[in-house]
Amino acid sequence: MKFQIQCECGHKWAVTECDAGLRMNCACGRTTELPSLDELRREAGLSPMPLSVAGVIEQRVASGAALANMRCAKCATQTEQVVPLVAECERAYNVFEQTSFHGIVVDERYVGEQGRSVAVPVPIRLCENCQLAVFRGALLHAIPTRLRCQSSVLPAL
Repeated sequence: MKFQIQCECGHKWAVTECDAGLRMNCACGRTTELPSLDELRREAGLSPMPLSVAGVIEQRVASGAALANMRCAKCATQTEQVVPLVAECERAYNVFEQTSFHGIVVDERYVGEQGRSVAVPVPIRLCENCQLAVFRGALLHAIPTRLRCQSSVLPAL
């Protein structure tokens, strides 16, 4: 999509979403800093880009909303105990190129990695009984902080 940008001198030019946040040099010699993508979309009458899952989690944790409820995420009993978990929101994967002969793979070589890995810290409230149930008897101090979360353990966001 194209967005219209105007320099202080009045000169206008079209930019794309990829240009958001960049600096552009006008013919008059001025440097204009382009607005963020959300601002460009808002000025064009469009809705801002939705947050990613990781963005929503980070926003709720930063605002304190993730721990506002003093109840266990599993059984809803009152608790002050917080377990530091990590939600894996995206995972990069390996790409391979295969050579086949009549449907039989005869050669395979690594091409590279696709995507990106995104993990965000998610503190959640779990009472002691639920910690034991969820982590199969492991003591809280023995739980690694980069433990992968199961969706049934995460509170509703």
